[in-house]
Amino acid sequence: VLDLGCAHGHYSIELASRGAQVLGIEGRTSWLEQANLNKQTAGLSNVEFVQDDVRNLSKEKYGEFDIVLCLGLLYHLDAPAVFDFVDQVAEVCRDFAVFETHFAKTPVLSHVWRGKHYWGESTLEHPDGASQDEKLKVVGASLDNNHSFWFTPASLCNILRHVGLTSVYDC
Repeated sequence: VLDLGCAHGHYSIELASRGAQVLGIEGRTSWLEQANLNKQTAGLSNVEFVQDDVRNLSKEKYGEFDIVLCLGLLYHLDAPAVFDFVDQVAEVCRDFAVFETHFAKTPVLSHVWRGKHYWGESTLEHPDGASQDEKLKVVGASLDNNHSFWFTPASLCNILRHVGLTSVYDC
């Protein structure tokens, strides 16, 4: 299992406690420290946490996974990085990926990626002029981009299909 943007590692720890081999990737040092403390407290050896930006995800760097969790992360990425990220999730995913995300209410902004239009809206993550240290302290926002791109539900389904994921279940 790959847990992207794993924060404090609670999902990773829960899955590892049930026998899964888990890798959690987290960009913030403060969350990573908490995740490792949770791992130590649980006494688990089948979960590992690494500090990295999820936009660096690749099969060459991390391998392939049966399950990829992308929970509360997608809506913190901006275009065009969000498109490449979804593609990378599909590349490392052997079985299924779980995306939990916010959606655009209206299709007010379009981006073209690989010749296809994706609709959504831009959302503020950090004010212009915020320092990197200030951005990292806001744990409910992106690591560094000032804006993020939220897909419409239809556009999210389209990009998931376009990168090779074959089924979408919306719940």
